[in-house]
Amino acid sequence: MGGLAEAELLDSIRAIAKRDVELAHAVIGRDAKLDELEMDIERKAIRLIALRQPVADDLRRTVAAMKISMNLERCGDLAKNIAKRAVVIAESEPVTPPMRSIERMGELVAVRLKDVLDAFASRDVDRAVAVWQRDKEVDEHYDAIFRELLTYMMGDPRTIASCAHLLFVAKNLERIGDHATNIAEILHYEITGVELTEQRPKWGFPRASKGLTDVVPYILVVEDEDALATLLQYNLDKEGYRVEVCGDGEEALMMIDEKQPDLVVLDWMLPTVSGIEVCRRLRQRSDTRNLPIIMLTARGEETDRIRGLDTGADDYVVKPFSMTEFCARIRAVLRRIRPGLAEDRVRCGDITIDRVAHRVKRGGAEVHLGPTEFRLLDYFMQHPGRVFSREQLLNAVWGSDVYVETRTVDVHIGRLRRA
Repeated sequence: MGGLAEAELLDSIRAIAKRDVELAHAVIGRDAKLDELEMDIERKAIRLIALRQPVADDLRRTVAAMKISMNLERCGDLAKNIAKRAVVIAESEPVTPPMRSIERMGELVAVRLKDVLDAFASRDVDRAVAVWQRDKEVDEHYDAIFRELLTYMMGDPRTIASCAHLLFVAKNLERIGDHATNIAEILHYEITGVELTEQRPKWGFPRASKGLTDVVPYILVVEDEDALATLLQYNLDKEGYRVEVCGDGEEALMMIDEKQPDLVVLDWMLPTVSGIEVCRRLRQRSDTRNLPIIMLTARGEETDRIRGLDTGADDYVVKPFSMTEFCARIRAVLRRIRPGLAEDRVRCGDITIDRVAHRVKRGGAEVHLGPTEFRLLDYFMQHPGRVFSREQLLNAVWGSDVYVETRTVDVHIGRLRRA
C-alpha cells in the first residue's frame, strides 16, 4: 500500500510537470485500489483485535497499522486531487518558473514519504525521527511557492488561473508531507511505546506561529473559482486568520474530518458535492452542528437565500461583494457563535481566561493550569452548555493527527477539576 501511495504521488507530479493528461487520468483511476487496501487492512486489524485480543507491543502494532493505512489512503486522495489539477493545467497558459518550484517540492515530499515507509519496513526509529524533524522543510517550500505564485499573478494576470491551480497543488503536497510526519509519530510510538512529546517543527507564513494557533481562528475556504479563492486567502491572511483553501465539496468534508475549522466560507456551486449539500451534511453531524458557515455564492435570488439559511448557513453573501464588508461579516459571525475567538479575554461566570497571556482567574484569584488543561477549559468556554465525548475532545484539543489514548482525556479533566 505504501509503494502504491508513493507511486501515485510521483506520477501526479510527473503529470503536472510534463502536462501529461493520460498519466493524470491513470493516477485518478488507481485511487480506488488504495481505498480497497485501506478497508482490507482495517477489517483484518479489527478481526485480529476481536479474536486474539492483543496487548502491549502487539496491540500497538495492530493499531499503528490501521492508522498508517489511513494516512496512506489520504496521501492517495491528495495525489488524486493533484492529478485532477494536472488535467486542467495541461490545457492552460504555461507557467514555467513556478512549475519548477512545484517539481522540487514534490520531489522533497516524495523523499520524505519514501524514507518514512523505509523506516516502517526496517523498524528504524531513528530514521522515523529524522523524517519528523524535517517537517519544516516542506513548510518552507510551501511558503516560498505561495509568495512566488502571488508575485507571478500580479506580474502577468493571464496566468492567474494556472497559478491558482498550482497553489492548490502546493497545499496538497504540504498536506502529504504532514501525513508523512504523522506516520513517523505513529511509528515512533509503535516501536518505543513513547510518544514524541516535543513540538513538531513548523515554519511561518501563512500559518500562525506555534503557541498562537489556539488563539488565531482557522478558516476553511471552499471555492472552485481559483482567482477568487486566491484573493480570499490573501485577504484573510492579511486579516490575521489561519486559512486553508480547497476547490470541491468532497475534499472540504475530508479536510473538516482531519481538522475542524473555526469557520467555513462555502461556495454553493462546487464540483463533486455541492456547497448546499456540504452544509446539510455538516448540520446533520453532532460534531459540526454548530460550526459557523458563511455561504458565498453568485445565486442571489430570494428563494436561494432562504434555502441557504434554512439549510444551516449562518450568513449568506452574494457575489460580487466588498472584501471589507465580507471580513466584517466574518468577525460578526465569530463574535456571535464563537465569542471566545473574537476577543483575547473570555468570561463565563466568575472564570476569566486571558488567551494571550495564557492566564486563568476565578473570582479574581489566579488559577495555575498546564497547557493542555488551559486548552480544554478554553474549548469548554467557547461552547458553553455543550456535552462532548472523549473522541470529540481529542479531535478538538489534541487534533485528529495526534496518536493519544482516549483515557488521556480523563487524566486532564481530573487535573482541570482539581485546579
